[in-house]
Amino acid sequence: YMAFYEKAAAPDHLERAHYYLQLTKRLLEQDKQNRSHQSDRLYVTAQAHQLYELEVKWYRLQAAQRQAPPDFNRTLQAFENNKAISLEESLQSRQAQRSSGIPDSLLTLKETYQKKVAQLQKERFSKANANQRSAIELELARTRAQRDSLERLLRKQYPLYARRVRRTSTLELKAIQEKLLDPKTALIEYLVGDSTTYQLVVTSDTVCFYDLQLPKRQLEKRLQTFRKQLTNYGQQAPSKALPAFRTQAHALYQQLLAKALTGLAGQTQLVIVPDHQLGQLPFEALLGSSDTVLESYQQLDYLLQHYSISYSYSTQFLWRYAKRHSPKQGPPRVLALASTYTLEDSTVLWQRSLQQRRLRSHLQPLPSAQQEVQQLQTLFAQGQFWRDSQAVETAFKAQASTYDILHLAMHGLIDIREPSLSALVLTEDGQATDDNFLYAYEIMPLQLSAKLVVLSACETGYGKFEKGDGIQSLSRSFKNAGVPSTVVSHWQVNDYATNQIMALSSLLGGFCQHRAERGGGRGGSALVALGDIGLGTGCHGQLGIPPLAAGAVIAFF
Repeated sequence: YMAFYEKAAAPDHLERAHYYLQLTKRLLEQDKQNRSHQSDRLYVTAQAHQLYELEVKWYRLQAAQRQAPPDFNRTLQAFENNKAISLEESLQSRQAQRSSGIPDSLLTLKETYQKKVAQLQKERFSKANANQRSAIELELARTRAQRDSLERLLRKQYPLYARRVRRTSTLELKAIQEKLLDPKTALIEYLVGDSTTYQLVVTSDTVCFYDLQLPKRQLEKRLQTFRKQLTNYGQQAPSKALPAFRTQAHALYQQLLAKALTGLAGQTQLVIVPDHQLGQLPFEALLGSSDTVLESYQQLDYLLQHYSISYSYSTQFLWRYAKRHSPKQGPPRVLALASTYTLEDSTVLWQRSLQQRRLRSHLQPLPSAQQEVQQLQTLFAQGQFWRDSQAVETAFKAQASTYDILHLAMHGLIDIREPSLSALVLTEDGQATDDNFLYAYEIMPLQLSAKLVVLSACETGYGKFEKGDGIQSLSRSFKNAGVPSTVVSHWQVNDYATNQIMALSSLLGGFCQHRAERGGGRGGSALVALGDIGLGTGCHGQLGIPPLAAGAVIAFF
């Protein structure tokens, strides 16, 4: 019907298109709510990806017909319907079960099932024997069934919990403008569709909508080329690397930001809500101009020279944190860890899986990680600073929930095919209780109170993209654990560059948190201030090279 309308401009075709769009949305929502397992609900959401693109297009056609601006509230909701669904459900479920009258005994049982699932997942991938793996998979299936059965029981016996879990929040632009955005901040959200890419730009007093006319496949190709240019920096001759970077970075700026930034007036802070593979693009490194006269990276016109930049998985996530943030008095308490990878006695590895032994054997020492934590110890008045044999998994799990800032300086291992198996690698101590591979699925059920996690490890912001749920990264796991803000890297960055940038990230994060608690307001956000790190006029040496600086500082609300 929308195609018919575009050809004949018959109003009844537009109305029929709207009717069937809304009907399909209701049926999909009903189907999703009838499924108890999160992965099943996510599958239904992924199938609706094209529907949200069509919905945004319908609002544009309606606005053109009426010669009026589009319905921006509903347009924003269409943008949001496809972002971080499982993260939002997880956070909503945690909040709902604390205030719905569910007995502690049932909540404890649910937590027990979740921990057992995580432990069995870990054991399944650590067993080399096929018979052992089969037995564990059988027990894992049984435990998941028990967990899902309990979840259905809770929703049936506690209607208030069921309503709160299923409740879909409707964002109001006016409230976002008044309570979330100050006059210096602009929110830029994307929706990547099969046929085009849409952009919504919101400030404290304006809303603008743009069709970037950039189909998904074309966008994917350009992002892949740019990422390759950045990550393969060391393999190219400087005479070729700089011109190629300059051309690509400016082209992406023109396609993704030029229209939006032209319409801004006085804003100096950008909060970007990406979609699809845009979640792995360092917008900081894009270039406002492509002056071919300039002969060094430090002289280029980076976006970060004009704006402080931070990111969010969704506007809903920003809104949730803004409503629930409760300032804590006093300076932040920091827990910082620097792992070591030199084993004097290799026999401590005998109880680890063959795969874990092989992975650990390839890990190089990180001397700058030790220096990083030592630096932080001199800068923060309160906290624990663990190095070498202290930086182990068991101790971290036991203590992490009591700190305001977590700073983890160690190797990160990314599993693109199975994101839940991505891990942070801690010091090996030979203990049987934990294997010192802190996997993503182990991080998610942790109950953390930290306001900021700095992941000083490679590729902690990189991961597999899933429709309706975004980038599945180690950073995302900490969001599930209740942490609102993280500082991550998008690719492998050398030890020295990581040390310099990540140590400053924790320091700046702690400073801004303390400032906000003493009346700094929204402008005191740690992640807004992080825009001052990395690329810019103050950079020197290798920190002014985009593959090092931009890769190391990507901050997410």
